[in-house]
Amino acid sequence: MNSVYDIQTLEKWIRDPSQRKKFLNAYLKKALPLEECPEPVPGFFQALKPRAAGVPPASYGFEPRIAGVPPASQGLEPCTAGVPPASQGLETRTAGVPPASQGLEPCTAGVPPASQGLETCIAGGTPASQGLETRTAGVPPAFQTLEIAERHDSKIDGASKLVFQCLEDGAKIEAVILRIVSGRTSLCISSQVGCAAGCGFCATARLGFVRNLTSAEMLDQVLLAKRLLREEGRTLRNVVLMGMGEPLHNEENLYRCLEILRDPMFFNLSENHLLVSTCGIPDAMARFAKRFPKIRLALSLHSARQEIREQLMPISKVYTLDKLKPVLPKLGGCMVEYLMLKGINDGPEDLSAILEFLSGTQAHINLIQFNAHPGAAFEPVTKEEREAFGAELRKAGFKTTLRYSLGDDIAAACGQLAGK
Repeated sequence: MNSVYDIQTLEKWIRDPSQRKKFLNAYLKKALPLEECPEPVPGFFQALKPRAAGVPPASYGFEPRIAGVPPASQGLEPCTAGVPPASQGLETRTAGVPPASQGLEPCTAGVPPASQGLETCIAGGTPASQGLETRTAGVPPAFQTLEIAERHDSKIDGASKLVFQCLEDGAKIEAVILRIVSGRTSLCISSQVGCAAGCGFCATARLGFVRNLTSAEMLDQVLLAKRLLREEGRTLRNVVLMGMGEPLHNEENLYRCLEILRDPMFFNLSENHLLVSTCGIPDAMARFAKRFPKIRLALSLHSARQEIREQLMPISKVYTLDKLKPVLPKLGGCMVEYLMLKGINDGPEDLSAILEFLSGTQAHINLIQFNAHPGAAFEPVTKEEREAFGAELRKAGFKTTLRYSLGDDIAAACGQLAGK
């Protein structure tokens, strides 16, 4: 992974540990724009800048050193007007200076060629042995995979929906900043473009599955949101993966994302402030609990009756409740999400099924209101009905919370994200 979030890439480019720490503290923890961060190595930022408009890159990442001098074949050019290139495009820069190994030459007289025969493209730049190299020997770390295409701020609560465009392919994803009345700030991020789970109550399901997000694309949602919050004088406290996509269908990138979020060198978020939601993939849940025992999983249950759950969540035909139940004790105090839908999963038989399914667990049950979206064929229960349902769960000994979604007026509430 050639990214600012990859420690091996950073160690290659910023070899001084103290400079690396100083840079990451400014760029990730303080969320400063790149241009406001301390330059960790002379010429580092210059190497990251795009080439001048109209100057095409030469093959393999070499570019001309002087404006207006076109690159020769395979990215090599004569160094002085009137000095013909040597055979196969090799030439000396000044009389008496032999060509560098593999046909490459130093950029300036007296500057030895960088490691692997490659040199920096900046006149007078330091060789790669001091941390900088061209895009062939080591491509500069990517510093942004997303850009904010749209921002929508709720007029009724503290939610802001951020629509991101992926720079790789133009795909759009969404994340939601949640400014809680208590003063704490949370961020809900996406893990996929679209989703394959097909849940009937979720707007993301209508997109189908497009692709997994890379770990860098997941982390950039956090970084860009932190940057906005910094301007407000706020600090991001919680990150939840409850946006677009099924996180456990993207395990490799999910794991890398969580590792960076909790790493003291990078975002340094507490594991207690991270949460991953899943529609219920038993083997993946067991692997997750083993890898991240202190990070909570939230199971999207929505019904403890197999026939009803299959109607709401087609994935339950494969990952049945019978397969799911044995995994729950391995999760410790997991959270259970229960979206209450009028006339579908809100009856006495549904309550009995939940109590039986969760018996022997330390589940914390969240009762969620249904948030309407175009094409949805469901209706929410009343506040009184939800409170009565919750009271019965508490009476049975389960910690139960009635959740109220933020951002309904901007299509940013639970189940409404659709990448637009």
